[in-house]
Amino acid sequence: MRNPVWPCAHSLRVSHQVSTDAVQRGNAGFAGTLLRVGRREEAIAVARVPLLALHEMLLHELDEDGSGLPTLTAPDPARNLLIADYTIALTSTIDTNLNQLLFHAKEHHGKSFALQTDLGKAFKAHRAAGGAGFPPPSAHRDAQAIAIDAHLTAFVITSGSILDNLAALTISIGGFGTPLVKADLRNLRALLPGSSDDKARSKVLLPAGTPGRDIQDRLLDAAAEGLSAGPPDWIDWLLDFRNTAVHRAARIQTVHIHDRTVSRVMPRDPGRTTIEAWRRDDGRDVDLSEDSRATVDGLTESISSSLKITALALVAAWAERRSDPSAIAQPAAQWPRLQALPARNFPGYEPDSIPSPAPGTNLFVHPALGKRLKAGQLFDGASDFWAEWVPDGNES
Repeated sequence: MRNPVWPCAHSLRVSHQVSTDAVQRGNAGFAGTLLRVGRREEAIAVARVPLLALHEMLLHELDEDGSGLPTLTAPDPARNLLIADYTIALTSTIDTNLNQLLFHAKEHHGKSFALQTDLGKAFKAHRAAGGAGFPPPSAHRDAQAIAIDAHLTAFVITSGSILDNLAALTISIGGFGTPLVKADLRNLRALLPGSSDDKARSKVLLPAGTPGRDIQDRLLDAAAEGLSAGPPDWIDWLLDFRNTAVHRAARIQTVHIHDRTVSRVMPRDPGRTTIEAWRRDDGRDVDLSEDSRATVDGLTESISSSLKITALALVAAWAERRSDPSAIAQPAAQWPRLQALPARNFPGYEPDSIPSPAPGTNLFVHPALGKRLKAGQLFDGASDFWAEWVPDGNES
């Protein structure tokens, strides 16, 4: 085991004592138009306030003696600790995803503008030389297009990660009886008001009229409101684009030229293959009628609004649960098995090229991570916590 060393620094800089009223006051006057300078940064900054408030609330309550989060009232200490740590990890992961989202949005915008400018110059020079149609290929412009597509794909994948992780966080804070590690937006949407899957709802929701069910209902109402923070079908469009980018053949990339302006556009129905999309209306309606930069900005605002609305509700729900821990008992179904998954035998490609840390090596970590690791009973001096809950031979 390694000995932990805690650097002298504060963790995320939002007080755990922040109230939902204070968060809402901080969000007053949130307005603007798409593509305005700083709009993306503003939208994400506003959404971060309640998210980091929840992170601090959870981290402040986390016990380092193996008790996890007492508010959870899980069926046993091991599940309490596992669920507690994973829930805190979800808040920090979403925060990291927001940084990635902003980075890819900025890069997509900057590189799209550069390519648009270069293409405009290429068209002008090509026509001045008597050419027709598209200018000759350029390795530089090809490289620009590859970078734009890479950032756009990463932006969409990161967007899906935020929504999936936010859904899992909602399932955890709400105490819904759904396996937590594999929980995603699909699981949460099945629980929303008006869902056709009444059987799934009845299995994981508390009885109607109970204090815990009231907390759950308010959370689900907020989640539904958050998922409505955009044009019709924006969530399904985004998930279709994400799934196509990850799992399927790429669609034809279209460039629109209008009034000497060159625009890259995104598909109207990204879940369809190229032929399926182009046979509709003879291909006239195959793409969105806006520059991809407008689509990226709109998605950023919708995701930020969804996060802000849901995170505010999560802060309120956790405050309610802390005042009455008996309202919701964290279900064992959120962590069905205590045993870890079987270990992989993958050795890497250059095994032992970096020496393993010697026993007693100091581990320097962020204070928030240090508290999580210490609370997880993972260092020397901790009790035989995991040996009690996971007998020898079951951690293979």
